[in-house]
Amino acid sequence: MSMISKIPLKFCVPLLALASCAVHADETNPQQFVFGNYGTYLKKPVFNYGPTEFKTHAANQYTVGAGAILKQHHRVKFGYTFGEFKAGEPSQYAHTNMLFTQYDYLLPIARNINLTAGAMAGYQFAAHKVDKIMINGPVIGAQIGAEYRY
Repeated sequence: MSMISKIPLKFCVPLLALASCAVHADETNPQQFVFGNYGTYLKKPVFNYGPTEFKTHAANQYTVGAGAILKQHHRVKFGYTFGEFKAGEPSQYAHTNMLFTQYDYLLPIARNINLTAGAMAGYQFAAHKVDKIMINGPVIGAQIGAEYRY
């Protein structure tokens, strides 16, 4: 069974509505938008934290935020991610919170299709309840992708 089929309907409709809000900006006026994302950890990847090795379990992550598209090619986002983090054997829950900012360069290849490339920086707060491990600190990342706009 897919993890997507477990998303409650009350979350799906608002997230789809938010995702459809972004439209192309013109050259002079920034286009503001709000967004929402749903993600999940993959089951069983392993990561090391000090001398301890953890396996992750499927867990839900939700993101909300706002941003602007500047001069058609530059997108800036500010957001907040919250959700679960499951690790260890047997799986114990922890909650994660992350504040982030993200920049993307948009390269149009057709009227409604863009290629994207960018970077993200933020700060994550997480704690593993049983082992009392704090996973707090800066988070950085890079992304590439493609998007279709309604």
